[in-house]
Amino acid sequence: MSRHGKTEDAFVKLKVDGEELTYQLLIDRPLWLMTWPVPVPPTSLFIPAKEVLSMSPGFLPAYQNRELAFDETYYDVIFALSAGLLRGPAGAEAEALLNPLKEHIKFKVTQENDTFYLESEEDGKVEAQLAAEGHRKFANLMRLIANGSLKKGDVLFWDEPESNLNPLLTKVLADYLLFLAGEGIQIILATHDFLVTNELSMQAEYKTDASKKAGIRFFSFTRGDDHSVSVQQGDTLVDIDENPIMDEAAAIDDRERRLAPARDRIPMERGRRRTDLFPRGAFSIRVQRRLGA
Repeated sequence: MSRHGKTEDAFVKLKVDGEELTYQLLIDRPLWLMTWPVPVPPTSLFIPAKEVLSMSPGFLPAYQNRELAFDETYYDVIFALSAGLLRGPAGAEAEALLNPLKEHIKFKVTQENDTFYLESEEDGKVEAQLAAEGHRKFANLMRLIANGSLKKGDVLFWDEPESNLNPLLTKVLADYLLFLAGEGIQIILATHDFLVTNELSMQAEYKTDASKKAGIRFFSFTRGDDHSVSVQQGDTLVDIDENPIMDEAAAIDDRERRLAPARDRIPMERGRRRTDLFPRGAFSIRVQRRLGA
């Protein structure tokens, strides 16, 4: 806009979405207004280490009206779990994200009022608090996807997803997280678990199709004596020097070698070393470095 030689003051008022912006034009020269699209941050969701599906009955009104010893992240995720299921195109998209998991997890998650149930042909209808906690963790994830609280383009923060999980389901968990990441959900895990980290590292090391599509990066946070925090990162666990998970795994091997009687060491000296029982990936490399092998 331009004043076009006028000398009196000009006032301009803009009203956008109910909000007003007023400014004064005092000089005889053009004034340009430019607009830029405001980037919309992705939706993020935090799942705490403690399983929350079984906490749902009565939690939301209690949190809103009473002092509870839970931080707001518990309220956020239980509120997200309580949303109704999607339908139509959005529901079909959510179903496509769930399909790979249904090959291994044979129950479905249902809700009555504020109580969740796990239903399967084998066990029937079981209240969430009576189901195995590892299954409840999968149920949490399934429900969040089914109701659209977690979708493509979102960010998932998950604290220790492996806690109380049957070790036989470790690969199922790792494979499914890689699948979701490959479909556009950014996933940030905090874990101290040997099995989960090594499964992910092994897939990154051998460049499986899932790992290449998802993209994996490992980070290690170490607190110093002065309370500072240092960070290391790598494409696999082998690339990280400060790694207590791998260090303790190697230490277990050390302790077993010291405890084993001489007669039990003979087969190991003939080639049956403990490290040979593991794939030639991050674990065996780390242990062999530790042992000087």
